[in-house]
Amino acid sequence: MTRATEVIAKQLLEGIVREDLLTLYVRLLTADGCQHDGAVELLDGRQNIQRLIAAGMATYGPSGPDSSHRLVPNPVDVVLQQALTALARDVLADHERLFEGHRRMSHDLVSAASVTGSSSDQLARIVTDPDEIAELASILKHSAGREWLTVNQDVSHGPDFDLPDEAASHATATEAKHRAIYQSNNVEDPAARTKVEAIAQAGGEVRFLARTVMRMKIADEVVALIPLMLSVSTSALLIRSSVIVGALREYFELLWERAIPYAAPGRNTGDLTQEQLRILQLLVQDLSDEAVSDQVGTSLSTVRRRVSEIRAFLGAENRFQVGLEAVRRGLVG
Repeated sequence: MTRATEVIAKQLLEGIVREDLLTLYVRLLTADGCQHDGAVELLDGRQNIQRLIAAGMATYGPSGPDSSHRLVPNPVDVVLQQALTALARDVLADHERLFEGHRRMSHDLVSAASVTGSSSDQLARIVTDPDEIAELASILKHSAGREWLTVNQDVSHGPDFDLPDEAASHATATEAKHRAIYQSNNVEDPAARTKVEAIAQAGGEVRFLARTVMRMKIADEVVALIPLMLSVSTSALLIRSSVIVGALREYFELLWERAIPYAAPGRNTGDLTQEQLRILQLLVQDLSDEAVSDQVGTSLSTVRRRVSEIRAFLGAENRFQVGLEAVRRGLVG
């Protein structure tokens, strides 16, 4: 495992997971996993192995030919996601207790707040009114001064949590840089593509993931708004804690690096010939050389020669990189 991987793990997880667990996880990550007996020595005992497994930071792989089990570290993004989920769950539980306390003294809430000053309820607040959620989303969007970051599953259906109605024709109404991540199945929906293109034409950036497991909005690393349900926007968590918002921002950046950029219409085809472009379109559909040969109507040797030319043009070492680079350059839709 490279030193860079260790540094990234510490940057993403430090302050989010317990320091002693992070130390054990980095050891296992640096070793790129090890057999059970070696893990006992590496992690200073079986109890630490169980602690990592319980925290979702490591797991045992399938047994090898000698029936031995290998302890492997879970990917950093998975560990971060689980840690954020646990943090959000703890914040929610704390807030529910706080909300109940405020309910009990609601007759004197204002005076109580004046005595205690800025109470911790300002760090997180549950919003259950859909109209208030929509209003908060609009306020956060238009008050963002530097960056407006959004993650969503669906662009077009249901309550338009990610794009308020008035922003459908001008996706970024402020000078803030808008970056949005959606599930890749949105590109199949004409209505969704229209809204995605509106964001791109307004200067925003859109990327796609095969699957998103949460929805969130972040304004300037200051405030985050997270729906508590994926399918509807009847309740949301408004977070002002700089620690949690910062962690959510790091998680967004992790997703952003893995996501595929959206190729807007009017793309530049560069110096590729029409034949090469046709072959490239088929390559990104994961067709074999033989299938491409049948589709294009040319010999297999010619197809393989064109594939080599395309890889050289894109600076790609394999087909996966060909697809990524083609999308980044806008050569395919």
